[in-house]
Amino acid sequence: MSSKKNRKHKKRKDLENLSEEKFDKKFKEKKNKKNENKNENEQNQEELDQNYTENIFEKINKETSQNENTNKNQTIRLPLWIRKGKSITTNLQEIDETKSKEVFFGVSPIIQETLREDFGITTLFPTQYEVIPSIMETIKNSHFLLSSNDICVQAPTGSGKTLAYVIPIIQSLLNRVIVRLRAVVLLPTRQLVLQVRNVFEKFCSRCSLKVVSSVGESSLTQSARMLIQNNESNNEKENQFANTSSKVDILICTPGRLMELLQNIPEFSLEDLRFLVIDEADRLLTQSYSDWLYRINTIIKSSQKTTSKTRTDLISVKKMIFTATLTKNPEKMSSLLLHNPLYFFASSNLRFKIPSSLQQYYIICQEEQKPLYLYALLERLSIQNKEQTLCFTGSVEATHRLFYLVKLMSKEKFKVQEYSSSLNSKKREEILKKFHRGEINVLVSSDIMARGMDIVGIQNVINYNAPTFVQNYIHRIGRTARAGRIGKTYTLVTQDTKSYFLRMIKRKIVHESPILKENINQNVISELEVDYENNLKKLKIMIDQENIATSNFSCVNNQDILKETIRKQLTKTIFN
Repeated sequence: MSSKKNRKHKKRKDLENLSEEKFDKKFKEKKNKKNENKNENEQNQEELDQNYTENIFEKINKETSQNENTNKNQTIRLPLWIRKGKSITTNLQEIDETKSKEVFFGVSPIIQETLREDFGITTLFPTQYEVIPSIMETIKNSHFLLSSNDICVQAPTGSGKTLAYVIPIIQSLLNRVIVRLRAVVLLPTRQLVLQVRNVFEKFCSRCSLKVVSSVGESSLTQSARMLIQNNESNNEKENQFANTSSKVDILICTPGRLMELLQNIPEFSLEDLRFLVIDEADRLLTQSYSDWLYRINTIIKSSQKTTSKTRTDLISVKKMIFTATLTKNPEKMSSLLLHNPLYFFASSNLRFKIPSSLQQYYIICQEEQKPLYLYALLERLSIQNKEQTLCFTGSVEATHRLFYLVKLMSKEKFKVQEYSSSLNSKKREEILKKFHRGEINVLVSSDIMARGMDIVGIQNVINYNAPTFVQNYIHRIGRTARAGRIGKTYTLVTQDTKSYFLRMIKRKIVHESPILKENINQNVISELEVDYENNLKKLKIMIDQENIATSNFSCVNNQDILKETIRKQLTKTIFN
């Protein structure tokens, strides 16, 4: 009995002898574990709610924020040049004529004449006003590597970014004596390549500079003929590459085509390169074709080492990066290998900013009635207001079906056309020209047109499907309200998707005017319902016939011929 009593006494004594530090430690560990479980549950729930909408940039920012709360020594810091960037107003009202003359003072009369005669430009936009003088100043210093600066510009679509690099390049090369490839401009798509080439050509037509574009549809042999000049020589065959020279001063192409030229045409060289422009950089940085960025940087570095042996100074290749959205991923930014970069940005605390001349609207309707509401809106915009409209859908298939449905319902009251990757490039070019001339009122498009395409006169953009990601929304609505013009956007949402869409707009977009609710007259909807039901039946027949036609023509190897043949047959069947 006494022994049992002693054991209880000893146990009690041991508990009393536990140090206060150990007790506190155990208590805190238990409490922290409980809080961690709670936080983990809350975090998991939040990720479930937002997982389908978060993009990679948001995740990086979220992880950075969490790390700052748990360990302030483990944070992802943006490069100093980004944190010390210069802000540009995103109000696209033109800079007054007096300020513009300050910029034009050092610009060649040839450039000023081209701007005035071909573009109707006598004053500049904020991006051009801030960026052009800085680029021209850094070009003066580019003969000395330590004094040179690369340029990075983040500004909304339609803010004049293209001219911001075209003007300094033309100005710098105007007095060249010998033709050498001195400027390369990289863009993500064939359409953008041709668009930027057209801008350069307007300036080059008034001087001796030569510009060409090279895209995937032209063979490498054709590109070589356009780029390389074979000089007569009696040298032996193995030295033939020494007897070639460049036919052009400026090359515009995609990264993939540039890599093909470098890999397959030994005569093609970047040894005289002075300007490398990466336009739509956010999009290009996601392309991994043959590690194009790493390979180009390596080639440029190698060329600099080679040419510096025969020069007293080292002429650096000036990189100019232009983008509508700038990645906050330090790894991607470092891959650009920018030298003493100057950063100009048109944004505030939020990621995106839209022009003040753009008014946003949303329309609430049931999912099954979206085609009805869309048609009612198109009828008002196209017939009553006589405006041009670009309508975005979520896929190529949706584009195709919606185009035919709108065409059926319109009964030729207004001209509608589809635009997607299902059409060959020649057909797409033809459609864009007609749209540009005003021969097409409504263009139903997949996201192929959502980046960089500059079509003058688009008054309205409609999102038939509300974009899931804010970047897609920004690039879509950027097709209107360009260069200071007034534009409107309409997004069709359901009661279920409305809250998320409006929250995305509020959280991620800086805008001077609030997004407004647009109402469609219910009497108009009721009047359209019978016709809508009838046309849905016709559409179903058309789709069935299209599927049958596809199988019947399966022996046709050329997909462009196949698609065009089917379209002609269906159009004749349904609309005649």
